[in-house]
Amino acid sequence: MPCVIELQDSGVKFGAEEDDDELNLSIFDIFFEHGHFKIPMFNVDDWTETFYRKIIAYEQHSSDDEPKYFSDYTYFKDLLINSREDVDQLRAMTFLTTGLVMTKRWHLCSISWVKEE
Repeated sequence: MPCVIELQDSGVKFGAEEDDDELNLSIFDIFFEHGHFKIPMFNVDDWTETFYRKIIAYEQHSSDDEPKYFSDYTYFKDLLINSREDVDQLRAMTFLTTGLVMTKRWHLCSISWVKEE
């Protein structure tokens, strides 16, 4: 799957889905219709990596749990975000918000959040 920049260059439009009481969206409510990606907002904070590592470890070691929602979701984000430019685009479109104190950029890489220097 192409990353955010490649998708935009090919004409794909993005729209942020904001959760309200009526919609009751989850992070898994991702839609692609008629060349338009709709993705719920995603917040990154100091505990994001720890949370995802733990939940993915649980899914991977629980053979009875199918499908593996968080593993698949993280893999999807890893494909979508390949560079600082992808992160910048998602932030500009308000898909990605951060609660991080630091100013360094973060992106998903091989199921972990990695600082870019």
